[in-house]
Amino acid sequence: MRPTLRTFRSRLTLWHMLVMGAILLAAGVLLYAGMARNLLRNIDSSLWAIAETEAATLLNPTGGYIPMTPGTGYGDGRADRAARSVQLIDPDGQLLSPPPNLSLDTLPISPEGLAAAREGKVLIETSRIPGGRVRVLYLPIESSVGVGQVLQVGLSLQTLESSLAELFRLIATIAASALLLIGVGGYFLTKKALRPVDEIARAAQEISERNLSQRLPEEAGADELAHLVRVLNRMLGRLEEAFRAQMRFTSDASHELRTPLSIMKGSLEIALKKERPPGEYREVMSSMQEEVDRLSRLVAGLLTLARADAEVSAERRQVKLQPLLGEVVDQMRIAAAGRKVTIDLEAPGELVVLASEDALKQLFLNLVDNAVRYTSSGGRAWVTAALAGDEVRVEVGDTGIGIEEEERARIFDRFYRGSTARGSEFAGSGLGLAICAQIVKDLGGRIEVGSSVEPPSGTRMRVFLPIPRKGGVGNEPPDPAPGPDNAGS
Repeated sequence: MRPTLRTFRSRLTLWHMLVMGAILLAAGVLLYAGMARNLLRNIDSSLWAIAETEAATLLNPTGGYIPMTPGTGYGDGRADRAARSVQLIDPDGQLLSPPPNLSLDTLPISPEGLAAAREGKVLIETSRIPGGRVRVLYLPIESSVGVGQVLQVGLSLQTLESSLAELFRLIATIAASALLLIGVGGYFLTKKALRPVDEIARAAQEISERNLSQRLPEEAGADELAHLVRVLNRMLGRLEEAFRAQMRFTSDASHELRTPLSIMKGSLEIALKKERPPGEYREVMSSMQEEVDRLSRLVAGLLTLARADAEVSAERRQVKLQPLLGEVVDQMRIAAAGRKVTIDLEAPGELVVLASEDALKQLFLNLVDNAVRYTSSGGRAWVTAALAGDEVRVEVGDTGIGIEEEERARIFDRFYRGSTARGSEFAGSGLGLAICAQIVKDLGGRIEVGSSVEPPSGTRMRVFLPIPRKGGVGNEPPDPAPGPDNAGS
């Protein structure tokens, strides 16, 4: 397959080449600049050595002219015809002793060099002549009256430029070859390194909603890909669990909705087969009303869970627990009296939680309703609230039929009804405790269950809710909550 920049492999190889190219470029520039500096420094050292030698051997101590040796100049002015040249000038730049072979062409004389020589300073500069560039040294020669002469020594830079050009070609060749090898080798190494990613992608493509139990192949190791596979497999496990729960939820919801609808349809069909007395029609309508009430409760529960799944949270404010629990207990007293069940409430007035009042009321109504519903005649139910560290603990207990130990882990599942509940006289949808668990989760709390089916049987639901962070408990006045202040019965 032809590589394109659309693939991660190609982009990774390109970035690798760019980084390595930048490193090679920086190394080449540093090498080239360092070599040029060293070569120029060597030329300057040679200029100094030549100038000192010429000054020692040719200088007339009386201040006369220096006799120049033929053949030491530039001749026809081309830098490649003579590697060095020496000439003597006065402080004004006039040539004092030109070599015989220099005729018209001499070393270039710059104003900066003459100015430095007049001040008794040595200056080295680069100048250009028709044949190329030359490095020129100005050496002032002191006399009794000051600087009387200036010795110029020049060396051609052609050898330096040739060496640097050869070095440049060598660096460019090495860098290009290295980049080519890095690109090709990097591409194949990247392809090999990313081969497990391709295998993971192929395995992931084979996983659908029909085979969520399938997992990606895991390999032992602690590298990034092994960690990624483990994380993806854990995610697939959560998706499988959520998908199965959704399927169970859909199936159970369909079943729960179909049952009352089937009852209503059957009742209507029987009532419409022939003319009946008004009393029988009244019985049919009463039965249908019960099923409609059941449907309404079921749909309300489904709507509550759907809103929770969509993370639609109600507005929260500080709620005082004692009045709210008193209102819940008062609402359940009529149902409790009908079953000859007593309800007790014990809650101090200063307990405050941050929550939606409607959600709290639905939570505790469901718990107290279960406590009353599954408690035999003459039994007892109670609601207590107390501060437990940085949480508020509310316990709803009863002396009812209890919950089997193997069923306690599932009582908060949607549409689940335990064996004791299914065998009771009260029909339910199995959504009550699921709604309670969702409300507690949304409030940042937790719910625990303790139960026994052996005498003395009963169930205790403990709800733990966090207290408001600001000001602690009771430091800020809560919003008024409706209901009587009932601390017991």
